[in-house]
Amino acid sequence: MSQSDNAMRTIYLYTKFERFWHWFQAALIMMLLLTGFVLQGAGFVPNEEQTMTVKLAMVTLYGLFPLVCYVIGAALFSRFKLDEAEHAKIREVLDERNGRTA
Repeated sequence: MSQSDNAMRTIYLYTKFERFWHWFQAALIMMLLLTGFVLQGAGFVPNEEQTMTVKLAMVTLYGLFPLVCYVIGAALFSRFKLDEAEHAKIREVLDERNGRTA
């Protein structure tokens, strides 16, 4: 193995599961912070009848925000075309990368 091959190798200190778990926890904490800040700003009071502002904030957080994220994701996903010809190109590149020939 040449020195240039060593320079391009990536070494991971943690397993895929541990890396996934870390990013999942980070995303969860960000969502909890967002929820807390929005409800605090709307005037949420636990165990009491909530004002219309708090109810609207909850509907926005748990209904409208996920819908907007879904629509953005669907719009981004629709930009990629994956037909059989494109799949064949991707498969060819992956096979070359793994040292296999078709």
